[in-house]
Amino acid sequence: MVEAIIFDMDGVLIDSEPYHLSLDLELLRRHGIEMSKSEHDKIRGMDNLSFFKRVVAEHKLDVLPEQLLAEKNSMMLAALQYRFPHMPGIEDLTVLLKQLGLLVAVASSSYRVVVDYVLERLHWKHLVSCSVCGDEVTIAKPDPQIYVRTAAKLGVLPLSCAVVEDSTNGILSAKKAGMSVIAYCRDAVGGQQDVSLADFSIYSFDEIGKVLCRIV
Repeated sequence: MVEAIIFDMDGVLIDSEPYHLSLDLELLRRHGIEMSKSEHDKIRGMDNLSFFKRVVAEHKLDVLPEQLLAEKNSMMLAALQYRFPHMPGIEDLTVLLKQLGLLVAVASSSYRVVVDYVLERLHWKHLVSCSVCGDEVTIAKPDPQIYVRTAAKLGVLPLSCAVVEDSTNGILSAKKAGMSVIAYCRDAVGGQQDVSLADFSIYSFDEIGKVLCRIV
């Protein structure tokens, strides 16, 4: 029986994947690196620090990965403040979660400063029992650490959790943690992600109620 539902953030609660693409490519361009969209798609679901560590190593950049990450977080916050891309149906989803009485959490590869800003804008601060962010784990998705830690903070067993994810790495992470997974396949880029390990697939938040009614 599911007692808690855990949401990934980017590409699930907010339509931020296009921001990640454009900001990463712009940031790398500033440092003399041209990366194609297809190359970037391969790292979707990877945490930002691991991505920048790879870039610095492969291109022998004279800059710390942590510096690139700090620049990226600042750029992301500015982009979100300019236009906040919440997913369609988020208001109805909020009402549904309150009605079901499930514990709600967020497990995101984004850093705390970005996650807290998003939760504030979504008015989810009081809805979410806890959140675990990319700067609070030592091993990123697809390792299960972030989901295992989230379940522990919620005080429930992993098998009592359902996860909503949009990336291959995220789905692998949740499955390795022993959780049920709902793949959110709304955006076009999601078609390039392997969601075959997910237990359920949805294409809008209108469908999540039916899934939850089957597993709660």
